[in-house]
Amino acid sequence: MKTDEHTTTTTAATMYNVSSNQSTTEAIIEAVAEYSETAPIPEFTPTGASTEALEPLYHAIDPDALEALIERSTPEAGQTIEVSFDYMGYEITVSNEENIWIKRPEITIS
Repeated sequence: MKTDEHTTTTTAATMYNVSSNQSTTEAIIEAVAEYSETAPIPEFTPTGASTEALEPLYHAIDPDALEALIERSTPEAGQTIEVSFDYMGYEITVSNEENIWIKRPEITIS
């Protein structure tokens, strides 16, 4: 009996909106924590052990530079900016239109 092998590659992406009361970097951390089901900062148990948490954002990108770039560009003036970088195994894309896209790595299914 002969079987055909099919390989399928899928990519999942989710969009989050930056709320008016948070910075872009705060929104990134919140969105990745929610998407990855990982605490934004370590939580300690009564025995002193800590739970898994996100790595600091500055390991992936300079948060101050990102904030400055996003804040100084305005979509109303025709300056649409998108910045993409890898963080926690995800591709993060941030725009000055207050959107964050989180794309997980491609999954190949055979």
